[in-house]
Amino acid sequence: MTSVPKPLTSVEVRWFISAADPPDALGDWIAADWSADSKRSPNEETRTDSYLVTADAGVGAKRRDQRQLEVKYRREAGQTRDFGRHEGRIERWMKWSVDNLEAAALPRDVVSKVQEARVRIDVRKTRWLRRLAIDAGAPIRELPPDQWVDRAVGVELTRIVAREQQWWSIGFEAFPDDETVGRAFAPTVTRVLDPLRAIKLTLSSSMGYPEWLIRMLNAGC
Repeated sequence: MTSVPKPLTSVEVRWFISAADPPDALGDWIAADWSADSKRSPNEETRTDSYLVTADAGVGAKRRDQRQLEVKYRREAGQTRDFGRHEGRIERWMKWSVDNLEAAALPRDVVSKVQEARVRIDVRKTRWLRRLAIDAGAPIRELPPDQWVDRAVGVELTRIVAREQQWWSIGFEAFPDDETVGRAFAPTVTRVLDPLRAIKLTLSSSMGYPEWLIRMLNAGC
């Protein structure tokens, strides 16, 4: 019997900023004190993700340092939301990690879109990461990288180099996509973004990696 990998579900919002040099405000923001307990320094990591660019902004696939293929499917897109002075789109995703795309028994339309991808883009990332426990009505609590909790939101600032262009990205990714996370996600993002006042994150720059890569190609980058 063909195995069906269990997908991870997530609620996400992300922005992309085209800039070789980041505004000083971004470094100050990722190191700010957001939580009710002691602040932790962000973890830094550098890696290269190799993306297959599909024709559908709701389907993405990548390999991280030659590991398993990660496939993402957007279940819900475009929920516009204000986060204080910032604005973005909340998206809901499913993600699978597979060794063999054909054998994984993923949804056929998702598999076919990944198989039809003809462009690969290597994206070099330097990421500064923090993790927060998330629960509706509870204070934000910072988590150490190795602590497991039922619900958490990852917050990242990422420096990106792709096709000789430099970008920056701010992203929030919460697991799992259940009712509790759904209620708490937007208020948590709003609170975490509150110290970011020197720049404004806009709706036009809010999208996931698959859509950003398609826009790059369409712009001739």
